[in-house]
Amino acid sequence: MDIDAFLNNLRDRSIVDKGITIRKNELSKAFNGDTIPTLDEYSAMTVELLKLSIDERKYYKDFYEKLIEKHDASLIFNAVDDNGKKEKYQFNKFEILDAMEWAIKNNRLPMSELEKYKLLKMSVEFNKFIEKYQNEKTCTIIEGKFVTVPASSFIELMTMNSKELAEVIKKDKYKDQKLDYIVYALDDFLEHKKILDKYYIPKKVDDNLSTLRENIDITYINRCLDYEVNYIRKVEVNEELKETVLSDMPESFDDLEKAFYIYYKLCSVLTYDDRYFAKRSMEEKREHKNFDRLNTITPTNNEVICYEFNSLYAKLLKEQGIVFELNGSSQYADGHVSITFRVDKFLVNADSTVGMIKSDLAYAKNGLILTGFTLENTNEQTKQQFETKIDRVYEYLRSKENEFNKHKGTVRELTYLEEAFPEDLSLEEKVAIFISMSKDSTLKPMDRIPYEIKLAKILFKEENKNKDKEQFQINYISYEPELNVPLHRTAKILTYNKKGINNTKTNNYIFINHNCEMYKTDLKEIRNSIRKGAVRGLLKDNHIIPGLTIDEMNGIFNFDLSFIPSSPSKSKWNAAIQAIYTIDDLNRNDLDTRIGKAHK
Repeated sequence: MDIDAFLNNLRDRSIVDKGITIRKNELSKAFNGDTIPTLDEYSAMTVELLKLSIDERKYYKDFYEKLIEKHDASLIFNAVDDNGKKEKYQFNKFEILDAMEWAIKNNRLPMSELEKYKLLKMSVEFNKFIEKYQNEKTCTIIEGKFVTVPASSFIELMTMNSKELAEVIKKDKYKDQKLDYIVYALDDFLEHKKILDKYYIPKKVDDNLSTLRENIDITYINRCLDYEVNYIRKVEVNEELKETVLSDMPESFDDLEKAFYIYYKLCSVLTYDDRYFAKRSMEEKREHKNFDRLNTITPTNNEVICYEFNSLYAKLLKEQGIVFELNGSSQYADGHVSITFRVDKFLVNADSTVGMIKSDLAYAKNGLILTGFTLENTNEQTKQQFETKIDRVYEYLRSKENEFNKHKGTVRELTYLEEAFPEDLSLEEKVAIFISMSKDSTLKPMDRIPYEIKLAKILFKEENKNKDKEQFQINYISYEPELNVPLHRTAKILTYNKKGINNTKTNNYIFINHNCEMYKTDLKEIRNSIRKGAVRGLLKDNHIIPGLTIDEMNGIFNFDLSFIPSSPSKSKWNAAIQAIYTIDDLNRNDLDTRIGKAHK
């Protein structure tokens, strides 16, 4: 272990260049002259500042010491005016070289300064880099250990021809050291020594660096090295839930495949609690802040939120010997949490609630490809290997589809129904079908959202093809089932109109609560109920309820829902259905015949 080299390396990184302090009597002259046109239009480099920098009677001593002797990547100027106002100006070596070259060519600097230009230019040549570092060794921490790599190995990899490099890449080692460790150490060296800012990099060297980065995956290095000391060690997963998730997992799966399988099964079993999604008060959050609740989560008592899901998932990963990191607060129930874990070189991010519409908790039950299980590695070969493993798990899940998916009314089913609906259905008939099929779905409210959105896109494709004259819209809202009771649930308001929902005076509005109980309402009733109850839009990209303003939707506005019975009588239910000419108004058998399997 070359600890001295390591400490010297750290000391080298901690050096702070305080820069050159411009004298107050020279501030006006330095920064008010002509700027250098070859530099960025926002650059503060002027001809006069350049002259002061290389004037031996002014700042050339500092200029030479910092850029030539110490070989800093840039030159910093500090300016303090009479009022004590401080400004810092920083120019890298290549900006200064470009400025000097332009000034000499345009006779703004005398030819006598050409030697200074040549001296600075020589200092950035790649050969100078080789001379300076070829006999040095670098020390860095890799996978919890000190690793020393001679800089000569870096130089050889950077300068060898493409055929030689290709042969090296095929092997796991170079000069008895792991190649990915060398490449990691090389990147670390280039970054902290600011090599790319100090030297001109020949195209061949630049190409070799690109080839190494494209073919050698170092993303995983120094990530997820050990289990964090956190609350996961205290988590107890309910045995019934564990049995449901793990019972059919093939022994032939490797660790990454097991990790994805467990994630998928958890998503298919658990559901996001719509009460928490619709939350307004701390009272409503309290249940999910109870750590002991984790052990009570089962396949039937399955409503969770993000940190509950990830606590259970992390514990199951740990039991499989998979190392993870928690992303978010280290304290339980203190904000959104996701997981990063590592299997071999695969560094995976898992977030089942990356978005409410795009929640994997809903996607799994709807038969959709999950979007929250993602690879952090950017290496193309690693990505292909990852996708192959994930596809293997999907293939197994599809073979067990009837066993795993017990739900009715999912996006998967709509795949087969898209062409089943007859073209001559009226708007009212389509609204009736939407309500009936949504009600028949066995999915819970949050899991049903992707299904309802897809169903609406299919049913109202023609009615909504003109964005300015859309005839149907869904808005997901939060509401109080009982007034003055601090508990909220998700619900939806359907708006439809043959003339287009922008014609708000003739719009039809249907309120449907979390139990699929419905009531016909109107915009006047919504507005007149502002003083009671509470309703708000839930989804960030949700439309404004037609007829309301942005301020009304963005703020919390009140909505008197006392007219919505918690258990509506049959007469009220039928009256609500009749209000939109739904199934009871039509010949049910005739409608079933017309849409075939679409309504079953």
